[in-house]
Amino acid sequence: MLGLPFGLALALLEDANGQIKVALPVTGDLSDPQFRFWPLVGQVIRNFFFKVVSSPFAFLGSVLGSESGTDELGYVRFQPGQAVLTDAERQKLATLVRGMEQRPALKLEIKGAFDPDMDWKALAAQALAGNYAQLRAGSSRTESQLYQMLYQRSFGIRGLWSLARKYKNRPGQYQENAFITEIRRQLIESAPADHAAMSSLATERAKVVHEALLSLGLDMGKVTLGAVHSTRGSMGSVAMELTLTVANDGEP
Repeated sequence: MLGLPFGLALALLEDANGQIKVALPVTGDLSDPQFRFWPLVGQVIRNFFFKVVSSPFAFLGSVLGSESGTDELGYVRFQPGQAVLTDAERQKLATLVRGMEQRPALKLEIKGAFDPDMDWKALAAQALAGNYAQLRAGSSRTESQLYQMLYQRSFGIRGLWSLARKYKNRPGQYQENAFITEIRRQLIESAPADHAAMSSLATERAKVVHEALLSLGLDMGKVTLGAVHSTRGSMGSVAMELTLTVANDGEP
């Protein structure tokens, strides 16, 4: 593999015809005896290369037009607990594929990611919903009674009595909605984290992105799957980061 970051910079700059075309603005007063042209050119080139390798996805997007030139192109965002691509994320991948088609020396690495907090809460909520649905099937019990059964399984009858007292208005009457909400919250937050399930989710996300890229026309030799890892989501989503690398000399 070519040395980075210089190799990556060349891969980003070299088009499908093997040419590198760069326009670098250099300004200065040639009449000034202190003006030194070549040192200035060298500094401009260094700054340009640094910008290219520090924000490779932004540069790749800019190849397709200024509106696409954003680091966001290097992330795929998922809803917590989900491995489904939204239309917006799929469109972003389509833009990425078009950019890579114009830069044939590039390869892409996909590393599945999960947020141990956001994703686990979502997975725990899904598991709780599944357990509730199993109890609900063929049962004549109320929603509150079913959730109390689930709570008792985890916290015991004394735990249920203790919680119920906090939401009791008078004998036989409870603040049902608040009671159920609290039961759900405690069951979800107390569920022991299942790292295998989260790793499986991360792997599934990577596979979904991989399959989408191939369906959008990216050569399968240009994309690889890396090891899954944990990350931190934000703004209600979990971002899976992509990595641009450089193809070996012997690769197509």
